[in-house]
Amino acid sequence: MPSEECIGWRVPAEEYEKFLRLVESERGDRNRYAWIFIENAIREYIDADDLHELEQLVDAVLQAGGYAPSGHTPKKEKSSASETLRGEDTTLVNRRINADLRERFMSFVKEHTEFGTRYGLALGYALREYRQSNRAERTTEKFARVSDDISQIVADLGESQTTDGLSTKERRTVAMCRHIHDLPITVGIHPIARRDIHAAIESVMGSFTDYLKETYTPLILDRLEYEPSPSNADLFLPIGDAEQQRREEAETEATQQMDVLMQSIPATDGGTSN
Repeated sequence: MPSEECIGWRVPAEEYEKFLRLVESERGDRNRYAWIFIENAIREYIDADDLHELEQLVDAVLQAGGYAPSGHTPKKEKSSASETLRGEDTTLVNRRINADLRERFMSFVKEHTEFGTRYGLALGYALREYRQSNRAERTTEKFARVSDDISQIVADLGESQTTDGLSTKERRTVAMCRHIHDLPITVGIHPIARRDIHAAIESVMGSFTDYLKETYTPLILDRLEYEPSPSNADLFLPIGDAEQQRREEAETEATQQMDVLMQSIPATDGGTSN
């Protein structure tokens, strides 16, 4: 029987409770099954689970088709995101897990993440990653994204006549997206400049006109799952980032309006005038 060891780290309390609620919702008994879910979360975080290689293959297919390969941020690029767990109240997690897996997790965290030796914080992040987007769900969603393309390929193989106009436009769009993938950016994570979209169109079409710009820009953005930045007309952002920026700007505007409103209210000391 594999040896086990107590986790023994202090984990962000709120995140740990959310994770236990996930266990309870899927298995009914959090105390009995928590260790299984924790081990699964750790294996995914250190890329030691059974679906890691499959997801890589799916990402390669997506990229070959011109899609953004993944909305899943590489672990080395998560410094800002992990800030949301810092400063939280913590709880000591004493559940026992596979001793070798615990050791591999510690080595991975030290060598490949910004957490250093803060294993409890890293574990909290691993639990959140698993809870919000585990690999099985991500891979299923990615398969769905390419299913239409695969169906079209099969249909093209079985038919002598194809819709050349649409197929040509799609092939051109894929080529443009590949051009963008070759840029020194991580598509799906980093912003894309408008000039790079235009350069991709010109590289495939051999020229650049208003018609080509208006035709292919939305097709490229749709395939890469990007949209215009709310605050910069020359940038495009991953859809999730754009939505977050809009929420933050709306919150900022609401706060400013409230400040103006509060300043317009005359101050009073609570007394009465004669």
